[in-house]
Amino acid sequence: MEIALGVEYGSSNRISKWSGTIHVKIKGTPTDEDISFLNSLMKELNKLTKNKINFKITEKEPDMTIWFVPVDEMQKYEPNYVPNNWGFFYIWWNDSHEIYRANILIGTDKPDQKRRNHIIREEVTQSLGLCKDSMKYPDSIFYQGWTKTQEFADIDKKLIEILYSDDIRPGMTRSQVKKVLMQ
Repeated sequence: MEIALGVEYGSSNRISKWSGTIHVKIKGTPTDEDISFLNSLMKELNKLTKNKINFKITEKEPDMTIWFVPVDEMQKYEPNYVPNNWGFFYIWWNDSHEIYRANILIGTDKPDQKRRNHIIREEVTQSLGLCKDSMKYPDSIFYQGWTKTQEFADIDKKLIEILYSDDIRPGMTRSQVKKVLMQ
């Protein structure tokens, strides 16, 4: 409820999520390790969602664009960027709260590779509709404080699985989600 209902910047009180194939285009200047880490993460997320979504790198018109750019240039690539973030995502959804587009920014000049891997994991995962953070679980990718978490905590995996289960649908309210979870 705390992570999947709402957004960090802006307002929403409903479930938003993707369906089907997410065509991803990588732009900017990623390192070889950035690309390798991103490919591994996408496979992991496909598996956790039981292929309800399927990431696919593309050269055609993307649904998700991931920019690897210097932090001080991020505003050029996403007008909604909030300064002082080394990573940032912005998503668009339709009237049914189905996400259809994402723009993700990964800083190339401030974070070292280990921190950048963490940022890639966090921003891509949050762009799936898990948009908020929490102070409750320090080992979680959704932890509000700064961490270098490199793997999903068990609670993160469960959260991704629940969001992408058939029982949780785009547009659901807090009370509707609560009712499903109490069954």
